[in-house]
Amino acid sequence: MSNSLSVELSRAVTDPEGEFDVALVVSRVITGAESGDKLDEAMERFFAPLGEAGILSAGALLDWFRGQGFGASRDGVVDESHSDVSAVIESKEGIPISMAMLLLEAARRSGLDAFGINFPGHFLVSIAGETIDPLGLNVLKTKDLEQVHTTDPAKPKDVALRMLNNLKALRFNARMWVEALDIVDLQMALSEGEPELESALCYERGELWRNVGAFAAAVESFRRCAEIASGELANKAMQAAESLDKYQSDEIFH
Repeated sequence: MSNSLSVELSRAVTDPEGEFDVALVVSRVITGAESGDKLDEAMERFFAPLGEAGILSAGALLDWFRGQGFGASRDGVVDESHSDVSAVIESKEGIPISMAMLLLEAARRSGLDAFGINFPGHFLVSIAGETIDPLGLNVLKTKDLEQVHTTDPAKPKDVALRMLNNLKALRFNARMWVEALDIVDLQMALSEGEPELESALCYERGELWRNVGAFAAAVESFRRCAEIASGELANKAMQAAESLDKYQSDEIFH
């Protein structure tokens, strides 16, 4: 994984309105693009008509997105393209958080107050005081909001970790261990000062190194986890490290 992506991601999460920049980095992680120039150009083409649309409300913005072909009900297997905002623009299909990022950026470019809501299971977005389901492009009513446990703004770091978790899960499920390691490494760059997050990522890294047969690297990761974790996770990590010690002499290097 390019170190420049890690640097760009770390920079994006420090910007209070850096959520869309986070999404652009995630798109480059998916596509492997060395430069973000073409991606930036595609985004500018997509958002350019907003300047003439004169959008003054959440409802008008949702209508604009529907006019672009978004919001139709579609069934299919979720893959990495659904987390790539450039692919979402082309296919009109995304997962809640990637659609939310497009809505968020469009709202801000239209002069509307907007932020993401890190709701479990289905990322939401608030636009001009309205809480929006980004997939259906629906304004949630009072009865719907009873199921929303928080309406606090999601920070760019929350968005980064959640988008990367989605990619990581897909790669885990596909047994793409090395590619999943790339995602963990990006997340590790965001874990400074958060021992709970760092320890969880160290344990995941240990599991992934074990899966590819790099036992020395796995042991190192498990031991690091045991150093900074507490309770059950620390014990689990130490046991994993001890169980792998005997395999290191027969290690397969990749």
